[in-house]
Amino acid sequence: MRVLVVEDEPTMLSALSDALTHERLTVDTATDGQDALGKAHVEQAYDLILLDLMMPHMDGVTFLRTIRAEGYTMPVLILTARSMTTDKVTGLDTGAPMTTSRSRST
Repeated sequence: MRVLVVEDEPTMLSALSDALTHERLTVDTATDGQDALGKAHVEQAYDLILLDLMMPHMDGVTFLRTIRAEGYTMPVLILTARSMTTDKVTGLDTGAPMTTSRSRST
């Protein structure tokens, strides 16, 4: 299984990548939406994307709307440090069936 982890905080990115690799998943990482979009265009074979909402250059919502408009249908799990209902609704509206809150500190 190929997973793309999109997270701008290095500690969280490393923790997620290490945990998924430990489970024998193939993991690619990106630190913002633009980087992730480039990887999605090149690879086109991700089974899952773990996506932070708050990132520089291109936020998670813009990234998700872009890949959905381009026809990508892989599942996306939104990770956010905020627990606002609007984030969850936005996730659902943009094609992410699940949004989970998490602490910024690890």
